[in-house]
Amino acid sequence: TNDTTPTLSGTVEAGSTVTVTVAGSTYDATVNGVTWTLTLPALAQGDYGYSAVATDAAGNSTAAQEGDFTIDTAISIFSGGLQAASDSGDSNTDGLTNETEPTFAGTVEAGSVVILAINNTSYDATVDANGNWTVQVTDALDDQLHSYTLTAVDKAGNEQQLNGSITVDTQAPTTGFTIELDPASDSADNSDDYTNINTPTVKGQGEEGATVTVTVDNQTQTTIVDENGDWSIQLDQLADGDWTVNATLTDPAGNTTTPAISTDFTVDTETTVAGAMSADSDEGFFNTDEITNETQPFFNGTGE
Repeated sequence: TNDTTPTLSGTVEAGSTVTVTVAGSTYDATVNGVTWTLTLPALAQGDYGYSAVATDAAGNSTAAQEGDFTIDTAISIFSGGLQAASDSGDSNTDGLTNETEPTFAGTVEAGSVVILAINNTSYDATVDANGNWTVQVTDALDDQLHSYTLTAVDKAGNEQQLNGSITVDTQAPTTGFTIELDPASDSADNSDDYTNINTPTVKGQGEEGATVTVTVDNQTQTTIVDENGDWSIQLDQLADGDWTVNATLTDPAGNTTTPAISTDFTVDTETTVAGAMSADSDEGFFNTDEITNETQPFFNGTGE
């Protein structure tokens, strides 16, 4: 019971008296015909035993009738919210989910019932013998902020509520997601996508707080889009050649852009050149001995 002044009652032979002992104190019950009642003074929360003895008009007393009861005025344990497995994205405690039928979970005083109210619908949780409870929303929630109330009622009838909110977000952040070779890495003409830097930087824009993942040459790197919507990643060393960098964007709710976007560029850290005096200027018996009688000889060759 959650009543701190509980009433005990029973039946007895008419004309009898009844005494009741509780927690070391003895009380005279009120007898009305064959029914007796006793309302106890205020008691603290806890477990109690009692014994009742009846004495009839002739002075005969019964053996003590014993029993027990528990006073419980509050739920001792109640916690919970969106289950970590349903709290998708880069944090499992931020109340963001890309599930339209998420699961809630927590703990409660053993023997209690738990009810979830969300989106004008109530759901009864499953509570195990240890007080662990779970409940899944079965009417799909739309993309928006949803307030909820969790109500626990224990065996004594005590009630406690927890209030909170979750945000359902099932849409991938495709708008405004870009990638390019950073002009600072685009050497020489900074718009031709050629670079002589073998650890170039790629950059772009995206949704604030979202995670950018880039992949190239068996390397994968990530970064977070800053408060201005900008992001950049310096790649690990790449060999000379043509490269395609793919990028995806995952928002805080765990939604990822599909398909990935990409940028292409060429890494070129070396050049080749060959040359010598022109054969026409290499006078004399041999035109490859680098001997000439010209004071303004010509040179020629090949290059990249």
